[in-house]
Amino acid sequence: MQTPISCFTELTDPRVDRSKDHLMEDIIFTAIAAVICGAETWNDIEHYGKSKESWLKQYLQLPNVSLLTTPLIDFLVRWILTNLSRPSRHG
Repeated sequence: MQTPISCFTELTDPRVDRSKDHLMEDIIFTAIAAVICGAETWNDIEHYGKSKESWLKQYLQLPNVSLLTTPLIDFLVRWILTNLSRPSRHG
């Protein structure tokens, strides 16, 4: 049975290896959870990740101490822009 987090492991990660401080599925799950909880800006997502870090650690791997930082926000923006600019594979 597939878990919600495992769905994100199939996504292509556009980052170079040296900039992978966090697992992409952890980042995306945190961003989605933040938006569900009312986050409306990248700063809201960052605040959510920092304030809920101990809760998130129960469900995510979070290999590094601090989850959401400015580099994370940069990654999310790049990833979204990259994937939104690609032609749809579904039609």
